Amino acid sequence: MSKSDAGGDPPAPSHLKQPSQALWGSLVARYDFEDEERASLVLALESLDLAATARRTMLREGVVVTDRHGEMHPHPAVAIHRNALIAWRQYMTLLKLPLEEDDKPRIHPNANGRKARRGSQNAKA
Repeated sequence: MSKSDAGGDPPAPSHLKQPSQALWGSLVARYDFEDEERASLVLALESLDLAATARRTMLREGVVVTDRHGEMHPHPAVAIHRNALIAWRQYMTLLKLPLEEDDKPRIHPNANGRKARRGSQNAKA
């Protein structure tokens, strides 16, 4: 996943849902990602999409299901939602990106307007 020949940002992967594609566009416009970091960003956004799908399932079907013996159990989507959000948080932390809109980015764009660099190259030993 490299930048296009015109020097622009790479487009969002088409399999991502629209909100994740929009987030991709926002992030790649603000930050300069290496290829392996973009791969991690795709995984983060796939996790976000999975969490949203699980949430819609829980809203539609409820958070509790009854088994064939009449026993109530958490809907499987509850664990899927939880695990997807954990993965989202881990990827965003790995990429040193803010988790919430109110969070301040740990790396700010350069004063000259170029995209910020993130990752281990910026870490001080």
